[in-house]
Amino acid sequence: MSRAIGLDDSVTVCDCCGRSDLKFTVAIELDDGEIAHYGQVCARRNTGRTQAQLNSDIKAELTRRVEAARTEYRSSVEYRALMQKMTERNRFPWSDPRRCGREANAYIAHEDAAAALKLKEVSLRHAVPSHLISG
Repeated sequence: MSRAIGLDDSVTVCDCCGRSDLKFTVAIELDDGEIAHYGQVCARRNTGRTQAQLNSDIKAELTRRVEAARTEYRSSVEYRALMQKMTERNRFPWSDPRRCGREANAYIAHEDAAAALKLKEVSLRHAVPSHLISG
């Protein structure tokens, strides 16, 4: 059964009826795994689903992608190294300048930069905004 997997504003022509100049199309994964881009009316007609059901499918797909990306990012070596360094930093006494302020940021800068690159890579791979993964 075909399902809606997202909205796409880079494709503005309906693959079903050929209507152009659409603000966006609904990306539909067909039964054979192919991706088609339909306008909202054609998406409802071809899937037999209501607009609310299509929106629910799109939201569920985004949630699935975010969780997959979050799992991948949090299991990465870079993220674990950053968390370990932050835990180590938090064990310093409050009087230690590495505990807070500029020196605290400098203390974890290398690991933070590596984790940020990994976050960007995972974000692009899963087509999910990075703020949804790290949050």
